[in-house]
Formats: sequence, C-alpha cells, structure tokens
Amino acid sequence: MGGPSDWLTVAQAAEAEGIAERTMREKIKAKEVKAKKVKSQNGGGAAGSQWLIDPSTLSAPARARLLKKQQAALLKEAFKEQAAAVQASAPAEAEKAKRTGTALEGEEDVLNPAAYRDAVGAEVYEEELAKARSKHDLVNQAIQIQMSKHNVTQRLKALAEANGMSDKTLYRMIAKSKKGGAFGQLRKRPTVTRGKEFTSLSPEVKVIFREFYLKLGEPTVASCYRKTEKECARLGLAAPSRQTIYRYAEYMEKTEPDLCCYARRGEKAWFEKYAPHAVREEPEMAMQVVMGDHHQFDLFIEHDGKPVRPWVTGWLDVMSRCLVGYTISLQPNSQTINLALVNMMTPKKVTVTREDGSVAEETIELGGIPGLLYIDNGEDYKSALKKRQQRPEFKLSQEATDICEKLGVDTTFALPYRPSSKAHIERFFGTVAKQFSREQPGWCGANPDERPAGFNEHKLMAKGLLHTMTTLAQSFAEYVHQYHNTFHSGIGMAPLEKFFAGPKLREGWPDQRTLDILRTTKEVVHVYHQGIKKFGTKAKPRYWWHDKLRPLVGRDVIIRYDPAQIGELHVFTLEDGYVCTVTDENLMSWNATRDDYRKLAKQQSMARKAIKEKLQKNSLTLEEIAAKRRAAGESIISAPTGAAEGMMPAITGLDQAARQVAKFREKAAKSNVTEMRPAPKKHDPIDEYILRKGARA
Repeated sequence: MGGPSDWLTVAQAAEAEGIAERTMREKIKAKEVKAKKVKSQNGGGAAGSQWLIDPSTLSAPARARLLKKQQAALLKEAFKEQAAAVQASAPAEAEKAKRTGTALEGEEDVLNPAAYRDAVGAEVYEEELAKARSKHDLVNQAIQIQMSKHNVTQRLKALAEANGMSDKTLYRMIAKSKKGGAFGQLRKRPTVTRGKEFTSLSPEVKVIFREFYLKLGEPTVASCYRKTEKECARLGLAAPSRQTIYRYAEYMEKTEPDLCCYARRGEKAWFEKYAPHAVREEPEMAMQVVMGDHHQFDLFIEHDGKPVRPWVTGWLDVMSRCLVGYTISLQPNSQTINLALVNMMTPKKVTVTREDGSVAEETIELGGIPGLLYIDNGEDYKSALKKRQQRPEFKLSQEATDICEKLGVDTTFALPYRPSSKAHIERFFGTVAKQFSREQPGWCGANPDERPAGFNEHKLMAKGLLHTMTTLAQSFAEYVHQYHNTFHSGIGMAPLEKFFAGPKLREGWPDQRTLDILRTTKEVVHVYHQGIKKFGTKAKPRYWWHDKLRPLVGRDVIIRYDPAQIGELHVFTLEDGYVCTVTDENLMSWNATRDDYRKLAKQQSMARKAIKEKLQKNSLTLEEIAAKRRAAGESIISAPTGAAEGMMPAITGLDQAARQVAKFREKAAKSNVTEMRPAPKKHDPIDEYILRKGARA
C-alpha cells in the first residue's frame, strides 16, 4: 500500500482483522504488526498521541477485506454522478404530478381525483376521500369562526387542539379547502405524485442493475439479478431481494418503455414503436406513386428436381393499393426488376366468370406509365450484408434508369434503415404471407418458430406435393385478382375499384417495342476471326457472323439479347454505338434460354470428366438441354399480360427507333438477311436511343 494516508487507526485495523481494539494494541506491543505513534489532531491517549498501523503488515484476510472496502468506497464515488442522474431524471413532485395528470391544471397542490383513483384503486380512493371530507367538515367550522370575526385566533387554536393538531396545520387545511374543496384534503401518496420510490434499493444498486438490464438481447430479469447480487457482494453493498428487483424491472418497463426498448431491443424496434413518423400525403391519382420491392415467399416449390424458395419482385400503386406489375423468379436481381417494370407498363389479362357462368379471359388497363418510382435505399442492402441477412438489392439497372428518364418517370429512394418508409408495400407483402403463402402446399413459415412440426421439403417434393414455378404463378395470379376485388379497410373500397374510380396520372401505354431494351441482357464478348462465340459447347462452338463484324475482329464488343429468346444478338461498341443485329434461326426455333446454357456448362464439366474416364458414349446437344429445361419449367414468370391493341398509345419519343428494329426483324424473317440497313442520317436524339445508347454501361 502507499504513503502515510494509507495507515490505519487501531479501530480500523481491529475491524479489518475482526478482533477487539485491545487485542490489536497487544499485537502492536508484541511487534506483530508495524505501527508508529503520531500526534493526534483530535486528542487521544497519553500526551495526545495515537498509534497508526501499516495495513500491509496485517493478515491476508484482513488485507482482502480492506481492499474490498476501498473498492466499494471508490465505486460509490464513481456512482455518485450516475446515481444523481437517476434521481434527477425523476422530476420534482409537483412537476411530475402536473405532467402525469395527478394534479389539476394550475392547481399543483390539488390532486386530480380521477387520476388519484386510477393510481390507488377504487377501494383506497373511497377511504381517502372519506377522510378528506371529514377534514373538510372541520375546515368549514374553522371558516365559520373566521367569518364571525369574534375572538378568531383563540377559537381556532382551541378547535385545533380539540382535534389533535396545531393551529398551523389547521390554517394549511383551510388554504387547501379554499383551493380544491374536499378534494384539496386528499392525502398525497408517493405512488400518486412520485411513483414507486423503491427505498430498499440504494442509488448504487439501481445503477448496477440498470447497467445489466439495459443491454441488447433482452437479458432476463433473473440473470440480471444474479449478476447484480454477485456485484454487490464483490463491492460490499447490501444486495436487494429478488422480489424487489423484479418489481423494479417491471416499473422501468412501465415508466421508461422507450429507453428499455432502445437499449434492449435495438434502434430498429425503437424507431418502429416510439420514434415520431412522418405522415405523407396520399397520392390523388392512380400511378402517381408506385413502390417497388422484393419478397421471398414463405414456401418451397419444386424446380429442376430441387426444393427452392421463390421470390416476387413487385410494384404497388400507392393510391389504390393495386399490385400493378410483378415477376416471380428464383433469385431477384436487376433483370427481374426490369421485367416487372415491363409488366407494370403492359395491360393485364384476368380470368372472369360471366353472368351465364362461362369463364373467359379479359384484358384490363391495370398499370401504365408511373409518375414516381419509390424504391429501396442502397444502404438497406449494405446493412443487411453487414448483419449477414439475406436481402437482395433493389437497384434499377442503367437501362431501366434511361427508359424512366425518357418516359418522364422520376425515381426517389426510401429513408435508409426504415422499413416504415415503404409501409404500403411492406404491409401488402405481409398480407401475402398471411393470406396466400400460408394456404399453399410447401408453406414453411416466416421463421423457425412458425415452421410446421415435422416439415420436410424434400419429402413433400418426393410425394409431388409442391408447386412448380408455373402452378405457383397461376395460383398467385388468382390470389392477386381476388385481392384486387376484396374490400380494403385502408382505402374504403376494393383496390381495383379505387384504381378505376378516377383518372390515371398519365393515360395511354408505351409501345412494347420501346420496352424491349428492358428485356435484354448485356455482355461483353470478343470478336474472333470466325465471329462472336456464344451459346455453343466446347466440343461444338457456335459462332455468330456478320460482315460488319470484320473491322472488329480482335476487339471486345457489347452484345444484348433477350434471355427468354436468344436467337437474336444486337452488337454495339462503346465508340460507335449500334453495329448490327445477327440472328440464328435454329436457336429461334428451339426457343433456348440463357438458363439452358448455364445448365449446359455444368453438363460440359461432367462430360469432360466422363471423357477422361473413357465412359462417354454420346455427346450432349443443345436440343437435349433445351428439352430438359422445358421439362424443369420456367425460372422467371411475370403477371399475365394482354395486348394493348385498341387502347390509347403513349407518345414516348422512342417509338420510331423501336419500329425500325421491328421492321428489320420482319425483313430478316422473310429473306434470311442478317444485315440491318443503315439508319437514316437525320434522327431526333431521342429516336436514336435504342440504337445509340445500347452500349451504355
């Protein structure tokens, strides 16, 4: 230990050793401990002196007790500020009574009887009110004495003595009755004006318990009590009872629910429940604001011999709550967003039952060109990655951004980390999970707690009880149609009725050829002497050739193609834009897709292994892979759409360029000519978009 200030008096040393002071003096005399005699400032023994003992010469148990006591003293000093903050956090009695409604407005000394009854209960309230009325009767007698103006002081003093109180107390009672009548005489109880005080909990113990309780992960009260008890024993503080700690925890949850929620359940839970939320003005027109997001179905389907959980990429019209466009896929990405955009700007096919009982398909003008796309903030995707959560990024591709710009569609981002910013589509997907997914075969629940007992997707698939992508799309289309025609409490009518109740923001439909660029996939490829190598096998490479590719041999170019129809490649360069379009009639007729070639690449790897083992008997062909793909079913399906024939077209500025591509396709189909005629020299910049901007990154 340290300097002279650490030396102990005989009384302190005796207490540490657990012996009498006389015994400690005998130890000093026998020199069993190191001691020195110093002059006492407060008198003392002979000649005003006293013994001081070096604590380092005490026994080990005594030193341990001293160390614990010193640590407790230091901790108490450290706790002083925190404890003061805990005490200061509770407002003064009058102020808290006013804030909590237990005091009448403007009369802080008079309790609110209704709040008083709620705080103490009806039975106690009646007892206290009877006492208050008795006091008020006494006050009325005193007031009569005052009004008589005859020997008032002596008579009031006699009245007070007769009722066992001082005259000062009687005067205070008179003042209270003048303010609040009989209610002014209600006794102020701590549970009413200040709340529970927990006098058995010292400020230090409160700080210790709060430190353990206000932790993320919602630690139990029992575990926090054990830790508090252990810490109190270590610091030499009186440990509270289990019942007191449980009551204090319950009291904290009632009086500080926002703090408990933030500290124990995290910022997200606090924001959803306690943070002030902005209330946005509802759109007045259909397609004025459209929200987009991904949602993973809470069910398994069978695809290519495996159980998988599919996704839906959807666009929801905020004004009507109609799902105006969607695409179901195995994995959402920018391509599914593009396809859902195309689906939104295309009329929809619905199956209706007529009055005579017959079933027919009709095309309705549900959807159109939106005014504003409201989408995810990229920070949500980054946050999900950091938390290792599965959350696909909802990001518009460059093609979608350009199309929106040309069509006059604005885009804005939701507030980061705030699901409530997209509350409309989040609630819709919540409805889908409850009303649709839960009723389908293969439902697995949103989390492990919801998963049905004994659920096994592989066994269900083996029994043929799971949906395929096609049957799921059919069932979901039926559900969406039912949802659109069901009363919605939030808007006071069915979504479809609301959609057609007033005008759309923009009437008309874009030419579907204008949207072709959203259906295409972009890749960078190399031009060989034989042409562009794409969609072939290693054993049988397939080259795409056009005379306009000759100057580009040895260079990289950009190709675009529709993944659902890869018989046509559009070639671009960064410098000159559009170069040419090449077709392959075989691929067009086979109806092969990009998924076929991904599977083909996997098959190639297996084939190479088989060659090395000299077990390959026949080669794989593209036709076989396409047949297997068709047997496995579709991997991406959008909502049923119809043609916009007879409906008002929307003037977009891209129609001329789109018609030029379509015209080339018609001529190529008739004459087998793969070269596209040069475009006229004079074009409006907007009209050249598809041909010139196809090479954009």
